[in-house]
Amino acid sequence: MSEQILYYDTGEVKSRSEVADDGTPNGTVVIYYKSGAVQRESTYAMGESTGTSTSYDEDGNVIRTVTYVDGRISLIDGKPPGPS
Repeated sequence: MSEQILYYDTGEVKSRSEVADDGTPNGTVVIYYKSGAVQRESTYAMGESTGTSTSYDEDGNVIRTVTYVDGRISLIDGKPPGPS
């Protein structure tokens, strides 16, 4: 396993990902705004979303959480997906 870092054209870090030897996301993936603030934190198990993915605004406030079970969305902002 290794870490993959991608950059914006201007040089700021765009994302940091733990990846398997074949490049498949396997672990924590963090995506950043150009300002350097965290935009989203997610966890993957061999390319499949797992656990909770959290999205933030540029001020660091949580704007959405999505919980995955077996690669499928289980909860969005603490509620089952679907019509309200």
